[in-house]
Amino acid sequence: APATGTWTEITGLTLSTGNYTKVQSGDVDLSAVIGTNVHIAFKYTCSTTNVATWEVGGILIKGTHN
Repeated sequence: APATGTWTEITGLTLSTGNYTKVQSGDVDLSAVIGTNVHIAFKYTCSTTNVATWEVGGILIKGTHN
């Protein structure tokens, strides 16, 4: 579960420049977790002086069946 699991930060994504600009984050390679039990979660953090909005939509997880 996310509360007790290990978080892995994914870097190198395309981020919005602000003003509610929607962007495609790009593909994320999940091959390192093939064959394991995985929970995918999203965690938003910000400072109290620079609060912003973060939204997730249109998630697609796909792979090949061997």
